[in-house]
Amino acid sequence: MSLSLNNISKYILGLLLLNVVFKGASQEVSVKDDVFRQRLCNKFELAMNEDCSLLDTVKAVSEYPSPLQIKWSNTGINSADEILYFKNLDSLWLNFNNLTSFPVDISRFRSLARLNIANNEIKIAPIIKYRNPISGDTAVKLVYLNNNEIDSLPQKWFEPNGLTQVIDFYDNRLDTIPDFATYNELRRLDLRNNYLKFDELIPIKAHPRWNTSEFNLFPQKEFFVYDRIVVEPGETIELDFNTGNPGDSYILLKNNSNHMTSADGKFVIENISDEDTAATYWVKIRNVAAFPDQSDFLKTTEFKIAFKDHKAYVDESETEKPGLYTLSPDGDGLGDFLELKGDGEAVFYNKSGQKILTRNLPFDWDGKDQTGNTVTPGLYIIRKGDSEYIKVLVSY
Repeated sequence: MSLSLNNISKYILGLLLLNVVFKGASQEVSVKDDVFRQRLCNKFELAMNEDCSLLDTVKAVSEYPSPLQIKWSNTGINSADEILYFKNLDSLWLNFNNLTSFPVDISRFRSLARLNIANNEIKIAPIIKYRNPISGDTAVKLVYLNNNEIDSLPQKWFEPNGLTQVIDFYDNRLDTIPDFATYNELRRLDLRNNYLKFDELIPIKAHPRWNTSEFNLFPQKEFFVYDRIVVEPGETIELDFNTGNPGDSYILLKNNSNHMTSADGKFVIENISDEDTAATYWVKIRNVAAFPDQSDFLKTTEFKIAFKDHKAYVDESETEKPGLYTLSPDGDGLGDFLELKGDGEAVFYNKSGQKILTRNLPFDWDGKDQTGNTVTPGLYIIRKGDSEYIKVLVSY
């Protein structure tokens, strides 16, 4: 009889401990975004509390087994971080929303196969190959990240990936990419409209599926080298567009017509005249050995050559108010450019402290940001070097 009672005691104790474990595992979390929370309330009512203000992380798994799909496109969601608690997701579509970020570590998911977060404002891509504690190594098979602002990839992207089949990076801000030849199941890759150069693009041709799959690499976004080159009449200028990649060839275009060619990216324009300053220039860069198609080339942003006209320039060394300048980039020839002198790097910030532009000194600022768009009127801060700050009031 004592043995039986002892067993019963152990059984009761086990139930109590199990109850404690489950209660400890259960956790209610708040959902930051109102639109996302309402969507959860409508589709996953069993995982929400009575007034639909909190998400039960245990019920998000136990009440909604795999395969689980979410398709909430174009719904105005600003944040969806709590989606990670729905571990049984097989397919997730949050494209055409207002996401500025998405969880980088998605290892909570057990078998996510499709991820579409295209057409948002995301800056860092999530890891798509990860180690899940239950299912082991896994990776998202179909990944749509196009039309975002991604300029950074986590280190995991640079490791071999034997599962992912589709990656769409169209229209982002990448200037460095993994060796996609190690993604041996890749069947579709879109890298158009980024800031990639030939040293990043050429290795993709080594992919075993290059000739049998859909790989889109061109066009790339225009990249900045010069904005406006200021000279005196009759002066000679030397331009350098060398990318450092062997095999690249260069064509200087003047008013969209071929003007000069170069094997090393260097051009010399002598005896600058009014005819030169009236023109618009840009450079086409090709790598014929790797990409013989005439449409496969890189392009610089357009630039001008200008005679120095003090009416058109705000010279920081001559202003009457040291440290405070007025810039009026409206093309009327009065204060259209801020002439920044010195050495090192200049970093431009808006009044909210957001970085909008980085350039090497000396540099003539015409009121445009990193993407080539003219900034809105207001106060801007420029950090020159490590410690010198100047203020610029932009008006039109």
